[in-house]
Amino acid sequence: AKTLWIERSTLNCATQFPGILKWFEVVSTDVSLVNPAQFACETVQQKNADLSRFLREFTNDRTKDLRPFTMILSGTIDAAVNGGINKYREAFFSPDFLATEQGETASVEVLAGLITELARLLDEALDLHGELAPEPMKPLHESLLQKFQEMKAGMQRSALISSPVRTRTPKIVNTPLPPVPGAPG
Repeated sequence: AKTLWIERSTLNCATQFPGILKWFEVVSTDVSLVNPAQFACETVQQKNADLSRFLREFTNDRTKDLRPFTMILSGTIDAAVNGGINKYREAFFSPDFLATEQGETASVEVLAGLITELARLLDEALDLHGELAPEPMKPLHESLLQKFQEMKAGMQRSALISSPVRTRTPKIVNTPLPPVPGAPG
């Protein structure tokens, strides 16, 4: 995860979408790179937004199909594809990363806060899911509860940011001041 840089391209076209043409003239292109820590923040922030939306929807309408809610909970808690939160912990909260990527301190702080918020949302979502889950879905729900309880402690800010490397001060404090103009050198 710590080598996963994202290249974002924004294309500005001469005309607005949608249109009647099969192609649109590109007037300008803007390419930007998103570093791995920032991309992790965006990913967790989007997951938090999705969970919040599901919580609102299912709190307001308890008759909705529960499968999408179950899928997002299962994919977040038991992330088999990309490793989920554990991969973020290994990649961004290790002393090695914090020592080598000192410029990413702010992103890592934000990521810790987002992961802590994710834990809170998952806790709330699992409570609601437990109320709504029909009997055939109870074993899956119990499995999700058990897996979440195992990972919950590691999602708290204090567990994420517990490295001695975190005590350093920002770079600007360690930078010497320029000489005063007109002062003898």
